[in-house]
Amino acid sequence: MKSPDESGSRQLASSRVQASRWRLGLAIAALFASLGILLAMAGTASLLDWAPGPGAGLDDPALSFGPAVLLLALGLLLLWGGIRAWRICRRGLHSARQPGLSIPLRKNHD
Repeated sequence: MKSPDESGSRQLASSRVQASRWRLGLAIAALFASLGILLAMAGTASLLDWAPGPGAGLDDPALSFGPAVLLLALGLLLLWGGIRAWRICRRGLHSARQPGLSIPLRKNHD
């Protein structure tokens, strides 16, 4: 029969691995959200004809209407997906620390 110390240390190691996975997910979600913000800003700037020129000698640096709208839509989609993934990972990180608490009780502990 296993001693309680062995099973406790295994659970602790498993909990640490799960927490590191949730943290990695948080970092990737934050990168997606940041990329979404940048793409949405570039699409908006192109739609408003405020896009900076890539260099001297080029006549029309701004994107046409179609690619600018596509850039804006892709940016907003990435922003929404990044925020959604960040919230899911954050909830998973909290549940990895406190597995026995329900969501309303978890809010009181944060």
